[in-house]
Amino acid sequence: MGDSPRNDIAGPQAVGLRAAWLPTTHPLQGEVPDAVLGDLREVLGL
Repeated sequence: MGDSPRNDIAGPQAVGLRAAWLPTTHPLQGEVPDAVLGDLREVLGL
């Protein structure tokens, strides 16, 4: 988990990985995550 939606979502997706987003103080700016998490534990269900 990082602090750059562009790097944390678009980067993995560019190489064929799915990207989950845990909302932080850094807003999305057009990135479209594959999943939006309400809590980090939700990643276990993916």
